[in-house]
Amino acid sequence: DLPALENVALAGRLVGVPARKARARALVLLDELGIAGRRDAYPAVLSGGERQRVGVARALMNRPALLLADEPTGALDSAAGDQVVDLLLDLNRKGQTLLLVTHDERLAARCATRLVEFRDGGIVREAELQRGVR
Repeated sequence: DLPALENVALAGRLVGVPARKARARALVLLDELGIAGRRDAYPAVLSGGERQRVGVARALMNRPALLLADEPTGALDSAAGDQVVDLLLDLNRKGQTLLLVTHDERLAARCATRLVEFRDGGIVREAELQRGVR
């Protein structure tokens, strides 16, 4: 087990980012997700929502070309969920490709530029959308 800051920074260290730089980026991400104050906390003492935000920070650590987000707000209260979504949308506006999977229609309406709806194992609808319009 690693504390939150080291957990996030490890993703950078694994691809050769120097320790100081990895820790600095990890702290920025934890701050953007509202949990910088929990940087020294181990997973056992973090809430489910805090652990989920550590996972989001770790996923963002190396600025991936494609960010896959499967129910990124599933374990979060509405305020923390909005914070995560705001960060994802900001990254998307800056050119980050985002594939988000959710059962939350409100979240889909807020984020989607393209909607693919599945039911019973098949596609039942595809649509191009303006963000925030359903």
